[in-house]
Amino acid sequence: MRPAPPIHIERADPSEAGCWIDGHWGQYGSQRLLTIASCYGFQMFPIDEDSLDHAEEIYLEADAAEEWLNEYIAPEGFSFGWHEGEFFLWSEESWEES
Repeated sequence: MRPAPPIHIERADPSEAGCWIDGHWGQYGSQRLLTIASCYGFQMFPIDEDSLDHAEEIYLEADAAEEWLNEYIAPEGFSFGWHEGEFFLWSEESWEES
């Protein structure tokens, strides 16, 4: 179970909608997502960098970070998600269009 978020947490502003992680991050996009989520207060589980499953652990943590961002950071009517190799904060209408 993950720790509760900080008592005071600020949601992103709708004006921050757009691409948060562009495609040039490639295979490191998930790590970038973890860095961004951590800056907002996401508590990561320790990742064993010597493990053969290191990449899988990162992807699982990134999935958890995406869920956390949607629950605690995305403003009302917006959500985070991946689209064509990039990570966005988009309005519900934008997701329907894509």
